[in-house]
Amino acid sequence: MSSEEELVLEELTGLITQYVSGSDGDPKMYEVVIVPQSDEQTEAVRSLLPGVASKSAPGGTVFSAGRFFSQRYAEAVCDKYIALGLFTAAVDP
Repeated sequence: MSSEEELVLEELTGLITQYVSGSDGDPKMYEVVIVPQSDEQTEAVRSLLPGVASKSAPGGTVFSAGRFFSQRYAEAVCDKYIALGLFTAAVDP
């Protein structure tokens, strides 16, 4: 199995586990947040994530790019935005 397949399998396992267990409990998830460093980056994030509202967080204004079951998958999503020059982190809310 390739490393990419393992990564996707981790995320799918979390998703399926949550589905099977129903709404019992709050699963551990990792939120990918983008923290724009300028007005230009804020506009870029708004175009990348249409309909996603900004929110205040310690350290500034952030945009959520999603919540994920696997930390490694969340970090892979972060890498996508980091490659675009955006300050991005996976946080455990």
